[in-house]
Formats: sequence, structure tokens, C-alpha cells
Amino acid sequence: MKTVHYRLHDKVFALRADAPVLQDTMEEALRYKGAQPADATAADMDMQYVQAATIPEMPTEAALITRSPEGLTVAHVEDTYYVAHADALVVIDAPAGTAQAHVGAPLLTEAQALVRFYLVTIGVVILLRYQERYGLHTAALVRDGAGVLLVAQSGSGKSTTTLNLVRAGWQHLSDDTVLLRRLPEAVEGARVEALSFRHDFCVKHEMVAQFPALGAHAWPSSMSDPTKWRVDPEVLYPGQFVPRCRPRLVLLPEIVDAPASRVEPMRSATVLQHLSTQAGALLTPRPHIVRKHLGLLSDLMQQVTCLRFLAGRDALTDPQASVTLIGNALQEAQQMA
Repeated sequence: MKTVHYRLHDKVFALRADAPVLQDTMEEALRYKGAQPADATAADMDMQYVQAATIPEMPTEAALITRSPEGLTVAHVEDTYYVAHADALVVIDAPAGTAQAHVGAPLLTEAQALVRFYLVTIGVVILLRYQERYGLHTAALVRDGAGVLLVAQSGSGKSTTTLNLVRAGWQHLSDDTVLLRRLPEAVEGARVEALSFRHDFCVKHEMVAQFPALGAHAWPSSMSDPTKWRVDPEVLYPGQFVPRCRPRLVLLPEIVDAPASRVEPMRSATVLQHLSTQAGALLTPRPHIVRKHLGLLSDLMQQVTCLRFLAGRDALTDPQASVTLIGNALQEAQQMA
């Protein structure tokens, strides 16, 4: 069983599997999250996935955290986490930085690729939180070194706004997910940094009407949603990717029936509550981890301006108007920092 290493920013994963399909899944999952193959002799986290004829039982005392539509159950006993499926069990010793999985033959087929993918990525997210790298569901854009986080559910106009900004020349980390980490010391008043945690964009097919350049390429389907393409933004907008930024502005986009887009201030407490939801803090419900996670989000609130972005009809008919509006809001946020 060979070991391969992948580096995600400053953290190294060691990956081992005894079946080619499991090895491929692990490497694809890490690449999907932006990790790159690395030459390393030591690792921060170790993941071993093996094919098994018999799947161990999850401890009866494990406390439920969540269940997914794909038949996955996530539970924990103190700082040991379990990702269970009828044909698999992943045991994550989070403080030790290890994940060990037993995977049955029924999950080794192409039809079960998404389940295998989640068996790896859930482990990655949990392990990273114990390394003080916290995932946040947000798009992240950059102009002149300052970051904007677009935090919202699907259907809020987040993808349209993100693509409008990138098309206008803004740099990007992600259209969906970043990692937040605390800097060892403040840099220009900022203590929290956002790191890219997924390079490709996931774009609905119908967005080709607004962004015709999407139609010039044959994109693969998103692994989790066949109605979306997995778009490599470097193909459309080369040279605009950046791996990290210091956020200065948090926008909560919302589509409104109005001719013109506008921004309005939001209370930091309201935004913090929203960020907590989008950060999935309860995926690791241990009090010491939750305190660190919420403390980092509180630090983020100290360095950003929080606004609601109300996307009117001009977001579609006059995209530059939204770009100018957000650019002006970011400039004001930088002046206030």
C-alpha cells in the first residue's frame, strides 16, 4: 500500500488505499479541494481507506450530528468522529489527525462515486477543523488585495454576482467555499485570512444566457448536481486566481424586484449568526472546537464591514452597475479599516 502526499496551503495529507478506486477517489477529492501533490516525509493528517468484506459497527454510544440524503450518518464520541454508511465506516481520530475507513465492495462502483467522495471530504473537513482551518460556504473575490465574501444560500444571486465581478477583472478564490484561519499576528488590522478551498466554479447550465463564454467549452458535470457544470475559471479568466486574501467586506446578497441594485448596512450580530450557519460549526460540536470556531468568526467581524447586497434587475441588464456598487463599498470598507 503506497503513500502519496498532498499539500493544501500549509497542511499536508498522507493518503493510503489498498484498492485503485479508493486511491483515485481520495486523490480526486483532495484535488477538488485545491490540494496539490507534494514531496513530503511528514504529514499533518493521515487518511487510510481500505476495502473490507465486513464493515465495523459504529459505537452505540455515539451521538448523532447529522444525516445526509446519500445515506451517510455523522456521529461522535468526544473527539472521535464516525461517518457511517450501510457499506462503510470512517473512524476519525481528530486530535491525532487520522481517518481510517473500511469500505465495502458495493461502494466501489461508478454509481457510488458521490458517496465515496463524501466519505473522504467529510473526513477532510473534520480533520482541518482540529488544525484550526474552518470551512465557510461563501464566494470570495479580491480587488487590490482586499477580499469580499459573498455569503448566501442558493438562489440569492451569489453566482451571478461572482461571475460579474470575475468577468470585470476581479481576482477570485472560490465561488462556493473557503477556509478561514487566524493569522499569528495582525496584518494591517486583519487577524483572519481566507484560503481557497475549491478552485473550480459550479455553474447552472442556464447561466450561459448571461455569460455566453460558458457555452464555448465542454465542461464536466458537477459531481453533486448534474444541473451544474464544473467550470475551470482559469480557462475563461486566466491569471485571476489567488490562493488567499484578507477579507474587508462581507456581503449577503438577495434578489429583489427593483430596477437598481443597492447596499444597506447590517448588524454584525445578525451577520455573525448567518456566518455560523454557513460555517457548519456544529459538524464538530465539541465545546473547545466550537469556542475556537466562533471566536475566529468574531475576530472576522472586527475587520470587515457587513452589508446586505440587494440585487435588482440591473444585475442582469447592466452588470457593470453592480460591479461599481460593490467596488465602491469595498473601497469605503478599506478606508474604515
